[in-house]
Amino acid sequence: MQQVVPDFGTTSSRKLAEVFVIYDADGTVAGELLYIVKKWFGRGHCAACVITHGPKREKPEFTSWKEQLGVSLHNIHRDEMDIDLYNATRGRPFPCVVARDVDGEYVYVMTPEELEKCEGQVYRFEHHLVSKLSEAGFATEEVLERSASDPLAYKRRPSAALQSAQSPVSDACLVPEQ
Repeated sequence: MQQVVPDFGTTSSRKLAEVFVIYDADGTVAGELLYIVKKWFGRGHCAACVITHGPKREKPEFTSWKEQLGVSLHNIHRDEMDIDLYNATRGRPFPCVVARDVDGEYVYVMTPEELEKCEGQVYRFEHHLVSKLSEAGFATEEVLERSASDPLAYKRRPSAALQSAQSPVSDACLVPEQ
């Protein structure tokens, strides 16, 4: 099974530095509890949470995929954004995905509706993200492929320069079991 993920910046004028998946929830204990209660009562939903997390933790296939990326991918809550990221999303709905290029420019690349189209599937998110990054002018050559025998195993293909070092990722978005 061929897996498409971005090659960050070797053939485009815009080079990707990092990607932010921003949840429609707050990262505080109260925010997490409120999200869980709303979810239980059918009043809370975060398409990004459903893509990245299972009932108790981050999905293994999402973890595996993001660890193979040549740039940092951060899972953050809307109250955990720095001022520049906040300004880039001001007036925009959550959840969303925002990319930052190496020049520090933020690009809002995926809307809540586009995240919903992924139907909680990591592979759909991967393909939509690649498409949206390409539309935004980022290079998106294939650099990884999944083994057909083990869909969680990735093989790195040789690639040109990677644009940033890995940095810690905030994993947060508890989804109650159903």
